[in-house]
Amino acid sequence: MSLEKAHEQIAKPRALILAAGYGKRMGALTQTLPKPLLPAGNATLLDYTLFQLYRWGIQKVFINVHYLSEKIIHHLDRYSHFEFQILYEPEILGTGGALRTVYEQLADDSGLIVINPDRIFFSHENYPPQLSPYTDASLHVLEKPAGSLEPGWELQNNVWRMNRAGGRFFYCGLSILRPSIVKDFALNTFFELGPVLENVAQRDRLQCIPFSGVNFDAGVLTSYQQTLQNFYIPEYARDDWQRFLQINP
Repeated sequence: MSLEKAHEQIAKPRALILAAGYGKRMGALTQTLPKPLLPAGNATLLDYTLFQLYRWGIQKVFINVHYLSEKIIHHLDRYSHFEFQILYEPEILGTGGALRTVYEQLADDSGLIVINPDRIFFSHENYPPQLSPYTDASLHVLEKPAGSLEPGWELQNNVWRMNRAGGRFFYCGLSILRPSIVKDFALNTFFELGPVLENVAQRDRLQCIPFSGVNFDAGVLTSYQQTLQNFYIPEYARDDWQRFLQINP
């Protein structure tokens, strides 16, 4: 199915790109560049995030910014395809706080894609993830490396739960959420989303979906360096990538 036909058949959600950071994890690499503008291949981490949203037919994009925000805003000027809403954070609000800001500006509670440019995604699907009427949060996950002791998500009696002593899967930075899950928090207040998601899971309103496609981790310096060595655009996304470059030169 072509991108255009897929997009005609499915309602298009909005997206929130989490681009507000302190600029510290990458050391000298981010002294003059914010992390989302670090290169991989012939583009930036942020470009690949926008490309994935383009493949899903998404045009309305919220993006929170903090460190070297003016460089991110200037970079977005080349993208006429998208309708951006910049959320400048004088003080970083965390993922939860950013979602709370977006909730204040939405007229409905349909799904909002939340995506982190720390990871490059090339989904096998050319239509956006959707929420069922019985779900408030859908997390894309990957299987944890062997021997990892980090907390993770797992199925317990057919219900997804966070296991702080293990768990088979970790959240990989891509989700679709109902913004109302944070409606009871104060606006312009820092809070993380993890405890909120655990509460959603306790109400059996959360699902985890293994990510289907190629992905590259750029979260910390070592994983970013590994991505630079191994990076490629998979064959199934290359034609779309060329079209994306043509409309966003």
